[in-house]
Amino acid sequence: MVRVEYLAGFIDGEGYLGISKIPRRNGSREYCLRLCVYNSNLPALEGIQRTWGGTISAPARKHPGWKPGYALIWTNAAAAQVIRKAE
Repeated sequence: MVRVEYLAGFIDGEGYLGISKIPRRNGSREYCLRLCVYNSNLPALEGIQRTWGGTISAPARKHPGWKPGYALIWTNAAAAQVIRKAE
């Protein structure tokens, strides 16, 4: 179990909070809250995910020599809930 203090520190050091713009087929846009933490340590992110949820993805590397990086992502209501608990 990952404590809220650890999560708050991880978000502070490795996190990103923003609004994403998602284009729709009909030309409209949807805006959603997005909280991400990025790290190359997959087991650390998996531990956070087991306690706090979210989705892990592996963004493409910009340079082939870089080690793999991962993102743990929460959106909308899930992001708001994590933010409220970690503040």
